[in-house]
Amino acid sequence: FAMIRFFSKAHSSKGAPLRHANKKLCDATPEPATTLQAWRSHKRTGSIRGQELHHWAGRVMATEPEAFVEEFIGHLAQMSPPDHAVLPGEVSILMEVAAKAGRPEIVEAVMQAAKERLGVVEDPIRAHHCRLTAHASCGSEHHVEELLRQERAQAADGTVALRSLAIVVRGYMRAGKLQGAILQLQEMHRLGHEIPPRAVPKLFAAAAKAGTIKETYTSLGGQIHVPEDAVTALLEFAFQTDDFKFARDVEQVAVDQGTALNQEALEAILKLSVKVDNAKSIEFFQRMQSAGFMLCEGLCRYLIARCADSQNVQLAESIAEYLRGRQEMTFPCYKTLMKVYA
Repeated sequence: FAMIRFFSKAHSSKGAPLRHANKKLCDATPEPATTLQAWRSHKRTGSIRGQELHHWAGRVMATEPEAFVEEFIGHLAQMSPPDHAVLPGEVSILMEVAAKAGRPEIVEAVMQAAKERLGVVEDPIRAHHCRLTAHASCGSEHHVEELLRQERAQAADGTVALRSLAIVVRGYMRAGKLQGAILQLQEMHRLGHEIPPRAVPKLFAAAAKAGTIKETYTSLGGQIHVPEDAVTALLEFAFQTDDFKFARDVEQVAVDQGTALNQEALEAILKLSVKVDNAKSIEFFQRMQSAGFMLCEGLCRYLIARCADSQNVQLAESIAEYLRGRQEMTFPCYKTLMKVYA
């Protein structure tokens, strides 16, 4: 009897959690299988607007663009009651998402559906900018040039606005059309516009990824101000390719333009100069110290090793003195230093 009771208790203690787990499985709502299904489930919670609308529009555009217009214009049309003060802004969000995705046909479809179903007519300037964004983002240079031609024809001074040129530059960079972006930057310079400060670092970052950073820099021909981040990228490229002449050209342009070299830039040109120019390497080492930049033990050991290759005894001893002053003259550093005298 005791054994039967024991068995019953054990069965009960194991069975209860099992029944509880099964209940959880039965009650759980299955996850939507697709982004579109997730959106349809989420929009039942109420009117989706602003940043939340932007978020969902971006997700659906990335996965199921063919459903984009019907889903989101339909959602705005079902808002009860429709807020005619808000609708134009929501339509603009949808146009922006489609434009940055490089889908000009969806931009046009959104504008048409918004006019027919919502009574929203997009502002002509905003519509023009969205078209520029869409065609530039898909790399359609022919359509971009046509839109810019239309803008020139309508402008009182016969020129393209800075905002339009900046939109095209950003779109071309999304599409990997770096030469097109460069041409628009040159056009900005020709028209006397100030180059947007964030455009140049992004251009050089894209050029570095494409392996054309030197060509990009050369094609600009000193026409634009090269900011600190771009100078750093250029000097790191010069170090990676052992192009000391290019590094010196970039450094001189930075000096002429009043662009300070940050620690990464100075490290790059120091590591390069130690291979080929003893005098310059000592100058850059002193500049790093004067600027208050700290040289780590690993960098110092690397520099001493390169000094051994180039027989740059003076720099090697200066680095050793620097390490001793910080009490970081480790045995590996000392061992590397001995190779300089070998």
